[in-house]
Amino acid sequence: MEDQDILSSKSYKRAEANLKNKLKTDILNHVPHYLIPGFNLHNNFSVDNSDLENVIEQYQEYPYHCDLPKPLLPPARLPRIVLSEEDPALELITLKNQVKSDIDRLKKYYVTHQKELEFIRKNDVKWKKNKNALTTKLPRYISDLAELIEKDPDPYFEGVYNWYYTGGSVDCLQLNNKNILLFPFMGELVSAPLVAAENYLWKPLLNQSAKCELDGSLYELKHNLTTDRCMVLGRYKWNCNFYILSEHDNKCNLTEIHKQPSKIPYISGDLNPTNVNHYCLANVERRVTLWDVTKMKHISRYTVSQNTVFDDPWTSIKYQSADTDVLLFVDRCCLHYLDTRAPFDLPVLTMCPKEHLEKCEKLSLDLPSRNNYCRYIGTNHSVLMCDNRSPKQCVQQKWTHQFKQPLIMGCTINREDKEFVVLSSQVNRETTIILNTWTTDETSHSYHFPYTPHDINTTLHESQMQGMSLNSCLRDRFRLSNIGSALIKNNEDIYLFRQNSIVPGKMQHLYRPKLSCLLQCRTKRIWNTSLKYLQTRQSFWGYGRFLRTSHCL
Repeated sequence: MEDQDILSSKSYKRAEANLKNKLKTDILNHVPHYLIPGFNLHNNFSVDNSDLENVIEQYQEYPYHCDLPKPLLPPARLPRIVLSEEDPALELITLKNQVKSDIDRLKKYYVTHQKELEFIRKNDVKWKKNKNALTTKLPRYISDLAELIEKDPDPYFEGVYNWYYTGGSVDCLQLNNKNILLFPFMGELVSAPLVAAENYLWKPLLNQSAKCELDGSLYELKHNLTTDRCMVLGRYKWNCNFYILSEHDNKCNLTEIHKQPSKIPYISGDLNPTNVNHYCLANVERRVTLWDVTKMKHISRYTVSQNTVFDDPWTSIKYQSADTDVLLFVDRCCLHYLDTRAPFDLPVLTMCPKEHLEKCEKLSLDLPSRNNYCRYIGTNHSVLMCDNRSPKQCVQQKWTHQFKQPLIMGCTINREDKEFVVLSSQVNRETTIILNTWTTDETSHSYHFPYTPHDINTTLHESQMQGMSLNSCLRDRFRLSNIGSALIKNNEDIYLFRQNSIVPGKMQHLYRPKLSCLLQCRTKRIWNTSLKYLQTRQSFWGYGRFLRTSHCL
């Protein structure tokens, strides 16, 4: 009876209306609204909404326990930019903000002294041709403005986060029954075998690893496995490099075999899962190109049409696993399906989740699902599961992640009837785990609240409370941006590897014990192990996380 009174109260009705309806413009402009709870959607929800008690019982706390993070790699020399308290992953944003600030200052000066400054039209500019250059005379403020515009490090880039890192620069794969971690380290691409050690640790076998020199800042890694080797795609800004990873005499071999340059920055790329030689690339001008590694000329190339003006040119391109003749092209507005058997400048199918989003929300991430008809789409504030069998009502599920920045990387992996969706933004503390339960092959429902795992700063805090890890530089290193994440499934365990803008090493382990008392014993032991492990690696390291998760039966 009391529950029914709550449902009929004005406060409940007002809260329900505010959650279902979109936020007002005043809130969007003046309130940090990413913290405002959203209305999570489940189209297949079978419980009667009028029975509040049953609705609440359908949702449970995250059923696993996460341990503290641990470093993965030994101490590493830090670049000078980090020693000057700057983040390498955010260097582009810093430079863009400096140029924008200088341009705004010059514009403000012109507005203030507009009557004093000489006014000049474009047609009044007369050019003179000399032997080696064209010259002209312009007012000083115009030449200063032109000089500032030329200093722009990337005319295509706009935004508050570095969306070039979409997808992430860490990858995990299994070659010849060995788990191998791919990551950039100290100007090189490293492939290191991983072995499970005691106390739920992973140990990289650096003596069996291989490396290749990087061609600049690496933004994304993709792989495609064959019988005895692996093709690896590394996306840089001005080129995509291809590597062959193999194993011989119990050691990894990593060789660069091809480079595909471009005059326009690349923003996304993918390898064909059924043809090891085929791949696709997309640049910031929405041009999608199909390539063959064995040929010098592209297979086909089209610029995808654009009907909406966006704030930035971000896009994502992926092969559809069920049908590799179809490409999944995502921009800030919609998910488009491109059929490569015909000219694909126009999509054959478009899914637009706009009606379920706030005015400020834009798409930022695309992840696969265990159901080939469904995709997980990340935005500034939400995670959506879209089904292409009903494009006009494509959104089947929705979660609110409450991150300050848009989603930039994520992974999905299955265990039994549960699908683990791990999502991260570029902010180091912003990682969440969504458990989506598939009751049938076609029906899914999330019975658990999204969970935020422990942060590396928690380990540092607990360690310092015991008088360890007192180096004042550590906390600044832990604040560096996320630039990569990947999952490894080992027997019943699932491990998450994450990387900051210096060195990889954050791990999350999912484990199912037989007894709850065993969980408590292991938790206490691994908690103490985490603190001791942090103490031994408190110097100039590339830090990481180790998180163990256990299911209470």
